[in-house]
Amino acid sequence: GSVVVTGSISGRIWVWEGRVCSKLLEAFNSGPITRLHARRESNDDVPNLCASTHDGVIYLFNRKLELQSRFCLHSRPSEKDRMIDSIFLDKSGKILMGQNSNLYTMTYC
Repeated sequence: GSVVVTGSISGRIWVWEGRVCSKLLEAFNSGPITRLHARRESNDDVPNLCASTHDGVIYLFNRKLELQSRFCLHSRPSEKDRMIDSIFLDKSGKILMGQNSNLYTMTYC
């Protein structure tokens, strides 16, 4: 069946199979989940799910939804500069992120 991933204001990520929550990720102390991007392809070497929180922290998960990495672009961003506007994860592990009219490309190693 199909799987749907949703984020919440409480900072949790929910994995749904049909109407049933099959997994709940609660490893976030950064606040509400604001952006999610999941890839359909499964590859053990690169992340399959990318999530960001309201304070600009980015989380990368493998296909088993285990946390692989956590990072932030700015060490002390102002509140208005923190939130990520868009996020995309490609099959090679590159992350394209939009924040305050700027685009950033990062590579997961």
